[in-house]
Amino acid sequence: MESTAHDPDDYWPDASLFRGNNLRVAPDPASAHFSTILLTIGPLVIYAIGTAIIMPAITILVLDSFPRHRGTATSMQGFIQMLINAGVAGIAVPLLHTQRADFVIGQAVFLSLAGALWYASCRRCEAD
Repeated sequence: MESTAHDPDDYWPDASLFRGNNLRVAPDPASAHFSTILLTIGPLVIYAIGTAIIMPAITILVLDSFPRHRGTATSMQGFIQMLINAGVAGIAVPLLHTQRADFVIGQAVFLSLAGALWYASCRRCEAD
């Protein structure tokens, strides 16, 4: 993918790096802008690791919430998780990928939304 007029000069690696050589991902580390790539995807890696760690506990909580309908609860949990992931990947990422600042702001909005939902969940549990 080559840069367009609204992308910063160093946002996308030059497409000529990948042309005609499918096995070589980044022949020159300086041209691939690894520091930029790591700063962009680093939070996503941390998110993925955190999700992998917390999913068993969430599944147990869902199962305990609906003891007579465990299969339905587990299926619904997986469906909602996939629906949210598809929405983020299919809607949010294409809207936010044009500028780095937009992408970072989008990540901050999602983090704030997750924090608000967690806080509301904790308040609800305290009320019960």
